[in-house]
Amino acid sequence: MHSQDNHGAPERADAWHTLFVYGTLRRGGCRAIPHLFPTARFLGLGMVKGWLYDFGEYPGLLLDANGLDVLGEVYEVDPQTLRAIDEIEGCLPGDATVCYYFRRTHHVLMQDGRLITADLYECNPKLYDCSRPLEVGDWIAWKQGVAAAST
Repeated sequence: MHSQDNHGAPERADAWHTLFVYGTLRRGGCRAIPHLFPTARFLGLGMVKGWLYDFGEYPGLLLDANGLDVLGEVYEVDPQTLRAIDEIEGCLPGDATVCYYFRRTHHVLMQDGRLITADLYECNPKLYDCSRPLEVGDWIAWKQGVAAAST
């Protein structure tokens, strides 16, 4: 699947963006988009190929065509919301050396079979330990299972 780095790309001030989220921004996550950004429009569930990593309170994703199916939610967000999510994700346009996550454009296979293009956040492997990927593609379900097992 195609991936393009969106770091520092010019954006139209009024353009809405399609965004794939796989971790804390999903419903059930501590930063769920519907709660933080009520203007966002839910478009459905989708998948990308890659590997998830558990960084404690949040996950990371590395895209890989040979990886697992990583489940996520797809939203349409306005430019102001996208900038706020960039801040949450530590994505600083123009300075890739200190970015925790890179916003990239990538193909997403929607649950209904459509292939769309959406932005997503890929973790910076220079700032995180990405040596042990999770063996699952659904971080919310995995995190809930970990929490249930520890009680």
